[in-house]
Amino acid sequence: MAHFPWRPLDRPAYDTFLRAHLGDVTFLQGWAYGQWRSQLGESVARWGCFDAHDQLVGIAQTVVVSARRGRYLLCPHGPLLSPATAGSSWPSFRQWVKSYARTQRCDWVRLSPLMPASEAPTLTQEGYWPCPVYMTNPEVTIRLDLTQTEDELLAQMKKTTRYEIRKSLKADLTVTQGADTPALEAFWQLHTATAARQGFTPFARTATESQLESYAGDTQIFTVWHDGQPLSSCVIIFDHHAGYYHQGASLRSKLPVAYRGLWAAIVAAKARGCTEFNFWGVSPADKPQHPWYGLSKFKRGWGGTETPYLHAHDLPLTAKYYLNWLLESWRQRKKGYWC
Repeated sequence: MAHFPWRPLDRPAYDTFLRAHLGDVTFLQGWAYGQWRSQLGESVARWGCFDAHDQLVGIAQTVVVSARRGRYLLCPHGPLLSPATAGSSWPSFRQWVKSYARTQRCDWVRLSPLMPASEAPTLTQEGYWPCPVYMTNPEVTIRLDLTQTEDELLAQMKKTTRYEIRKSLKADLTVTQGADTPALEAFWQLHTATAARQGFTPFARTATESQLESYAGDTQIFTVWHDGQPLSSCVIIFDHHAGYYHQGASLRSKLPVAYRGLWAAIVAAKARGCTEFNFWGVSPADKPQHPWYGLSKFKRGWGGTETPYLHAHDLPLTAKYYLNWLLESWRQRKKGYWC
């Protein structure tokens, strides 16, 4: 087996590799995301993988997550491995991550690499199990090519979406953009109302506050107003190449407020020089009973390319993992995610 050692990596080397990486990448492996998780009290580390010539051929950002059901090491949308050595470096990654996770008293390792589903044998042969949690990180995303003009973007959307955007631009609506306290207040008012209406547990406000601080301007809140009242708001994360639709909230309205806010975010992403807009996770299009079906249908209306990735995988380390596997499997089926 070829040896590819993993060592701690500083930010300049980490960011340089990330920006030059030839494969897919999302903000979950970005340095700012790690800063955000650190502010939430989690242990974050960045690592580099080196070949026999001491050349950097891979990176990974890991987070130690402590939950009631166990403690695990998370590598969201990673590791990122150079295509030329990816096949031969997986065994070394498994050996290293298993050892490191044990020093952190973890019960399992959880990965969600940006690999095609057809490459599942790469992980199963290394002893990984398919994760019982549905979409622990987005596994099916829609990516909009922002190198197109605004007219070209509109032309490839579904008819209803294009109509609602144009209607929203003519309506008496105002869009604000910011990352300050007033922007957060408006979003949080809508987020709380949306959670109550749809029956889900809202994010902790402190988490969004930490997100705005960690990203230092690269997280922006777009809020749509009518008659002085906020009606729709979305939280967008930006990195070196993309904008990401991270959170959304709204009140019921006959006005196309959600379309107006998201279109403003897409235009802002283009102005920043982003080459794509990522709508983040969507549920399977052929499963209307899925809890995310309505939101996913809204996202699909904007066009773009639907990109599926390999389902998250776990590497069990202690007996506690198997009890957790049973519990998480039951909870996911009860919620309707495995339908």
